[in-house]
Amino acid sequence: MNIILNSVGGFEYQNQIIQNPTQSNLIQHYGIPYKNHVKYGYVINYAYSLSNLDVQNGLEYLIEPKRENTKKYILHYQNLPTDKTVTCPSSWRVVKTRTSFCPVILE
Repeated sequence: MNIILNSVGGFEYQNQIIQNPTQSNLIQHYGIPYKNHVKYGYVINYAYSLSNLDVQNGLEYLIEPKRENTKKYILHYQNLPTDKTVTCPSSWRVVKTRTSFCPVILE
């Protein structure tokens, strides 16, 4: 996992996503629910590149408990601070990578 985290965001990325998470992190540190416990690990931040409508439509297809667990993740993600480093039109999201900022255009 360290190789992936270093490739995405550099050597300090792992500390940054745990200590100062933002909505624009490609990878989030999150409590992953299992049957009888929660284990903290790294998850891909797919919600960042989706519109609210896409998220709601996707939730419609899930069954319980996956739907409720996904709603909790979405709420967690939405409560993270936004990254004000780069400003762009509201229809864009900016994803931070190791070498640059990559725009993700929402339609």
